[in-house]
Amino acid sequence: MAERSDVQRVLGELEHYLRRTGQWSDERPSRAALESVVPFCCDQLTLAQWLQFICIGRLHEVLETGDPLPERCEIRPYAEMVAAQGEAVTAELLHLLQALDQTVTEAR
Repeated sequence: MAERSDVQRVLGELEHYLRRTGQWSDERPSRAALESVVPFCCDQLTLAQWLQFICIGRLHEVLETGDPLPERCEIRPYAEMVAAQGEAVTAELLHLLQALDQTVTEAR
């Protein structure tokens, strides 16, 4: 059974991957882009932007406040859909997202 500390570890690995591959940005997307109501903000953000500016940040906040984790985490299927639409998604990123999905779901 995964624990909240395992979620923190996987988030760190995901952030490290995004930084190492040059997908981490110091430039924040516009407020309008971040407030999109479309799932994963896919109408406004790339997968890497969504991971950095929404997913990682929200999960860190949940961990810090002690709020409950989502019942199910299913980010990898979204990444696979994005890849099918032509966005570059590596096997390493898919593996990390699978680990995040599993760890968040189990740590619940």
